[in-house]
Amino acid sequence: MYYWAFNSYPLKTQKYGDYLLFKKAFNIINNKQYQPEIGLHKLISIRASLNKGLPERLQLAFPNVTPEIRPAVPKANLDPNNLDTNYWVSGFISGEGCFFIKTSKSKTHKLGISVSLNFLVVQDIRDAYLLGRKLAL
Repeated sequence: MYYWAFNSYPLKTQKYGDYLLFKKAFNIINNKQYQPEIGLHKLISIRASLNKGLPERLQLAFPNVTPEIRPAVPKANLDPNNLDTNYWVSGFISGEGCFFIKTSKSKTHKLGISVSLNFLVVQDIRDAYLLGRKLAL
């Protein structure tokens, strides 16, 4: 219901595993299954598997929590001839990319300033293989 778009158009990176874990936690809270002891530990175990794991303060508060098993997410197959892939790449760049202009002092340029136009896409190491592809822009 609340996550129709993610179910209809699933993520293609390892973030999909994070989404599935988040959805599991959401359902625990939405269905009021967070009993004082058991439900809280279940939520903390899910949190331990999300993104970079538990922050230090939660590790100290819950030292014996076993992280939830992350759902297996296959590597995305990005066929450049597929229209869905082109839309996905566009959305990926919208979320993970940026354009910027960098200026720096330069002794070799007439005005004393070097200007460069840059395009940057950042990705978690889990999905670094996505950046190894040459994409036609």
